[in-house]
Parts: sequence; C-alpha cells; structure tokens
Amino acid sequence: MIDELFDLPHLLLNTPKTPFNLTEVIFEVTSAFFLGLFTILSTQKVLKRNRKLRKFYHICASCKRVKLDERWISIEEFLHEHSDADLSHGLCETCMEKYLYDSGLD
Repeated sequence: MIDELFDLPHLLLNTPKTPFNLTEVIFEVTSAFFLGLFTILSTQKVLKRNRKLRKFYHICASCKRVKLDERWISIEEFLHEHSDADLSHGLCETCMEKYLYDSGLD
C-alpha cells in the first residue's frame, strides 16, 4: 500500500519503477480500514466485559449474597446481571451427603 504510493523499492533499493495501480491501493486501504475497525470494536467489547467483573465486591460469609449499590442480591442474580454466564443448580458431593443424612435417605 505505502510502497505503491511512494514506490519505496525504487527509492530505497534503486529497482525499476513499479506501475501505480489505483484500484489495488483503494482495495488495500479499505481492507486495512475495516480490519482495524473490527479489531478496535472487538477489543472494546472484551475490555468492557472484563471491567464489569474487575471490581471489589462484598460477599456475605453466611448466605453468600453480594452487596451491590447498597443492596444485597443473590450470587445467581449478580452473575446474571454482570456476565453472560448461564447457571444451573445442583448439589456438590458434601451437600448431597449432608442432605441424604439429614433426610434419613442414606
């Protein structure tokens, strides 16, 4: 692109002059512009998403609720509002054993 505009090989290396091709220059400049625009927009989107989760949050040691703007919300609600994560509920092995023991189903 730049080498065609200024014919750098001819100026720097004393090679034969390169014919100027306006169509090729326009195509290369347009392609570079849109590739750069896509890269900038994609990077901004990723950085914005990361900034949402890079704050310091207070979490209740007992119920695990998150303090957000002077209100306490569930961790599920917090993750739903601040990420694109899909959540599912289940029981870990420890809780499953406790649940079965407490209910007498063991």
